[in-house]
Amino acid sequence: MAVRDHDRVRFNVGERIFETTMTTLANAGRDSMLEAMLDDKLVPRRRGGPN
Repeated sequence: MAVRDHDRVRFNVGERIFETTMTTLANAGRDSMLEAMLDDKLVPRRRGGPN
């Protein structure tokens, strides 16, 4: 199956590039760390500050 360009996702982790697809990330399931990273409702906390 061909991967569409709009489905590709790249992560730069410590200057190493990892590439996967949104489909693969979605298949990780609910309540996974990957799902949380892609959640639009995710609000990052500031270091040393209140939640």
